[in-house]
Amino acid sequence: MRILRIAIPALYLPITAVFVRALRRDRSTICRELRLNFWHDREVPIAEAYWPVTAQRMAEDRRRRYRKLLRDPHLRAAVIEAYIIYQICFRAGDFYLK
Repeated sequence: MRILRIAIPALYLPITAVFVRALRRDRSTICRELRLNFWHDREVPIAEAYWPVTAQRMAEDRRRRYRKLLRDPHLRAAVIEAYIIYQICFRAGDFYLK
């Protein structure tokens, strides 16, 4: 098993059951957060770690990039139409769309 380091700012902690319990999150949630927001630096490899401020910035950039429904009005209309049809069928008691 690979041990990941978490920098807060210079504190490195291995992910253990104690760490997961302290954050009250599932281990897969913690691993996904680290995988998505882990800072990699080829010029300064010693700086490779999870930096919370950088992780927040990376998450905000990703959120901006993936707003497909705001960028594409045709896709947005199709999703809204499908949702309305689903709601009508659900209220009518037809739980399975045919």
